[in-house]
Amino acid sequence: MRATLVLFTLTSLTYGLTYYADDSCWNFLDFDLALEEAIKIAGLTYARLASTTDNNDDKDFDNVFSIIFNGYEYKDKNKYAEAKADVRRPFRLIMNMKEASNLKQSDIRFFCDNDRVYDPTDPKSRKGRRWEKLSSTLYVDEKNMMSNPVLPQCNLPGIDGTTYVRHWQTRLPGHNKDDENDDRVTITICDQTFQKPPPKIPPDQTYYFPQAITNDFPSRDWTGYRIDNFHHLITGVIIHELMHAVTKGGIKDAPPDLTTGWEKIEKMPRETANKNAESYAVLARFAMLAQWGWTLPRLRTQPKDTEAEKQCHLKQVEEGIRVGLLAKNGNLFRRQLARTRELRRRDKTLSNRVRAFLGEDKFEPYLKTAKVA
Repeated sequence: MRATLVLFTLTSLTYGLTYYADDSCWNFLDFDLALEEAIKIAGLTYARLASTTDNNDDKDFDNVFSIIFNGYEYKDKNKYAEAKADVRRPFRLIMNMKEASNLKQSDIRFFCDNDRVYDPTDPKSRKGRRWEKLSSTLYVDEKNMMSNPVLPQCNLPGIDGTTYVRHWQTRLPGHNKDDENDDRVTITICDQTFQKPPPKIPPDQTYYFPQAITNDFPSRDWTGYRIDNFHHLITGVIIHELMHAVTKGGIKDAPPDLTTGWEKIEKMPRETANKNAESYAVLARFAMLAQWGWTLPRLRTQPKDTEAEKQCHLKQVEEGIRVGLLAKNGNLFRRQLARTRELRRRDKTLSNRVRAFLGEDKFEPYLKTAKVA
């Protein structure tokens, strides 16, 4: 579960955003690389969404976009293009972010202090604690002049990260409001994100649920993995929170019962997906994997396949898409493409969204029978 305080409408910022990472984040060795990768992957996602080429990789990513954001519902090409432009806009803001030289100048401020709160009854608790409880409905971060009406979110169970957009307007003695950046937003990456192993993951299963992007990622065989295996990537948590930050809360969090896992993300109504940070984060994970040739499974038939074998494979592919199974894709031979079209015409059982995904594009999936991690 992710949490954010949403108080602003969607804002398209036209200038380059700046960010600053507090010293508390350097206590976690994975943070620096994860932030760098988040900016890079935002760029990859933007490039895929902006591409006008007709190559296999871009077609495949286009289909993933359409599943997540219900692109198949658009019958007008111009409206479909506008929908893609809306989704890629926050990725552009992230990919163009630059590091600020100090906190006061920065637009987006990262903290990794777990939103620790100062207890006025214990003077010793002040050290390293940004937040102070002023009343039952007001918590204040004096360092950034931010406020929150409830207990800062990292203090709650099950929270990976949280974004704050509400400014505290009260003047403190010696405080000069003109020194503050009026566009400031703060992000806290909670301790749970850095926990090893991740929550609910057995220690002997951590290889299958990575938290950091390692050097072996491009060459690893992801057959049998699902997109949900990458839920614990620190980079993904950062991208999720940046979606809140660069839109000042315009991109929100859908209710938890709608956003837990791929199977709920891919069924989400378009209006909800467009304003749901995790939908964007999942799309970014697919962009990351696409650079190494991995995506959702596609239909593959062989000339000697019987009708029963074809139907069986159709069901395999449909189930793979439903659960977010990863497959390696290549070109489909022309004669196989003709048989795929014939099979598609005969089959009447698939949903419109899956039928569209299994359409006439030239792909050859790499779908093996494997135990899902």
